[in-house]
Amino acid sequence: MLLKSGDFTEICKRASRGTTNRKRLNEALLLAETIPLPPRDVQQRLLAFAREVRQAALEAQNAVDAAHDIERKVCNLMLHL
Repeated sequence: MLLKSGDFTEICKRASRGTTNRKRLNEALLLAETIPLPPRDVQQRLLAFAREVRQAALEAQNAVDAAHDIERKVCNLMLHL
């Protein structure tokens, strides 16, 4: 989750050097950055929430897949009438 955040992207930009098409991450600059983290209990709640969201997305995708399957079956039935 941290690696997807805008804050981490900014940290990486600050630790990068070079021209636009040839940027390289400077390890020393990256390691010198401070990454603020919420308290452990907040991290655990965020992780639990992220897992719930991921599960809901998976269930939604399964429902979409099932709907497409039903649609294909209905189309096949209509062709064989």
